[in-house]
Amino acid sequence: MGRKLLARVSRDEHIALDEHNFFRNLHKSVPLSLNKDMVLEARKFAKKISVTGNLTHESPDKLKQIGQGENLGLVCSKVELSAARVVRKVIDTW
Repeated sequence: MGRKLLARVSRDEHIALDEHNFFRNLHKSVPLSLNKDMVLEARKFAKKISVTGNLTHESPDKLKQIGQGENLGLVCSKVELSAARVVRKVIDTW
C-alpha cells in the first residue's frame, strides 16, 4: 500500500476529530486539525499498541522537541463502537 493511499484521512478519523473538538470547545480550548503525517504516525502507534497491549506516553522531552502533545486512551468492547463513541469513552476516562 503506497504512502499516498495511506495518507488519506478516513471518515472515522474525521468523526473522531470532530468529537474531540466538541469537548475541547466545552473547555474553551483551541480546536485541533488533522495533519496527514501525524495521522500516519497515529496509525502506526495504534498498530503497535494493538500488538503489544502497552499504552505508554512519549517522553515529555521528545514531545517538546517535536512541538507536539498527545492524548492517549484505550477502549475495549465486546461490540463494535462508532468512532464518536470511542472518543467519548476515552474522554470519560480522562
